[in-house]
Amino acid sequence: NHEEARRMAESVLAAAQPAANGDNEWLALVHIVVAMSCGPNYNNPVVEKADHERARAAIQAAQAFLGKEKSMISALVDAQTVRYAKEFSEDRSENDKQYADKMNQLFIDFGQNDSNACAFAAEALMQLNPWKLFSLVDGTPAAGTERVLQVIEQGLSIDPTHPHLCHLHVHALEMSPTPGAAAKSADVLRNMRTDAGHLLHMPAHMDVLLGHYRDAIDASHLAIQADDLFIKERSANNFYTLYCLHDRHMLVYAAMLAGRQQDALKAAKEISTLVPKELVCCCGCDRICLLCLFFLKLRSA
Repeated sequence: NHEEARRMAESVLAAAQPAANGDNEWLALVHIVVAMSCGPNYNNPVVEKADHERARAAIQAAQAFLGKEKSMISALVDAQTVRYAKEFSEDRSENDKQYADKMNQLFIDFGQNDSNACAFAAEALMQLNPWKLFSLVDGTPAAGTERVLQVIEQGLSIDPTHPHLCHLHVHALEMSPTPGAAAKSADVLRNMRTDAGHLLHMPAHMDVLLGHYRDAIDASHLAIQADDLFIKERSANNFYTLYCLHDRHMLVYAAMLAGRQQDALKAAKEISTLVPKELVCCCGCDRICLLCLFFLKLRSA
């Protein structure tokens, strides 16, 4: 939920009082959270020009709070400078490559003892090849996938309950021949006490691949409960609504495979009523709902 992360970071900055002794590198990190929230991610490679400019402003603000010593925070700031080049371009391939190189170096410098460094690096490396980490034909790993897994596994050896590493672990292995290798990470997310719906949803990615349809249904219900709390607080007119729709779509899929027709039909119908009318057509929710209902009716015929 990048919009919410940015909103929270900006609220911290609005209330922050810099220390008189000049020890304010933590403020650089908060500015970098703003910059990172503007960037591409595994599910969305697009960066709008306005977000690019916002990120550049955040980087400039972060640089003013850096200390003289090299640190992970200064390395993060440096990495953002190549992620968001001075000139905006819709073609991000070179920026993403340079960013991944910087984050790989951050892992080398700090990842032996810092699980956050591993998480930052793993995400940057995955962004080079989203949803193509393994061949769907023969299951062979794509170039760079072994490095992704090495970084994730190093981070999990430091902190096996790190939420983002567990999240990335499921994503990294869900298209592999052995998705169950991320079972422990999925269980960490499954048992979290959080209102982050997407994290509660992630175990279902693995559950449906392993035939654990009841577990996928349960995970989807927990995610939807959290999503509904977020929508009540922030409304549904934001990008995160697409994640909320995906959670219901996962429930449709799992319930259909489990033979729970009424649960599947209920979730499919909710997809079209979840979001404002102006958002329905532009994000294709109407087509998603119709397709879900069509396949459910076909399957139950």
